[in-house]
Amino acid sequence: MPHRYRWLLPWLMLVVLPDLTPALEGATPFPRPPELRDRVEFWKKVFTLYDTHQAVVHDREDLSLVYGVEDLGRAGRSSQATRENAVLERYRRAMERLARAEVDSRKLSDEEWRIWQAHGQSRDPERYRRAAERLRLQVGQRNRMAQGLENWQRYGADVCRI
Repeated sequence: MPHRYRWLLPWLMLVVLPDLTPALEGATPFPRPPELRDRVEFWKKVFTLYDTHQAVVHDREDLSLVYGVEDLGRAGRSSQATRENAVLERYRRAMERLARAEVDSRKLSDEEWRIWQAHGQSRDPERYRRAAERLRLQVGQRNRMAQGLENWQRYGADVCRI
């Protein structure tokens, strides 16, 4: 999202959504069906726990499968993209190793251990092959949300007035 629009999400959360509250009296403003619980929890963590220098390695279809949180360092964007790709490749290789060999829990790397645990210590090689195809990395957003809230403190009254 371009820099000039970073204030939009916090503005929507703080200005527009509270205006809906009277219409929802007695109702849960944001119903959370059980089938969405894992997704909601995942995104809450992305926006509140992890900053843009951290990446959550997870399954893109099942957000309850989180394999790890990796520190990307504080380098520039091109360097961060290189690090993101390296992290994904490291986890992908770990999944391929789990898919190829009989699992010996005493000899697993850190990544292999976390993946193995996330998949319930499965010994099904096909499970790890499919997981490698669905591997994804999500960069945290906590510091951007904090900056958006700071911007709201500074400019919110003007936005409302306009």
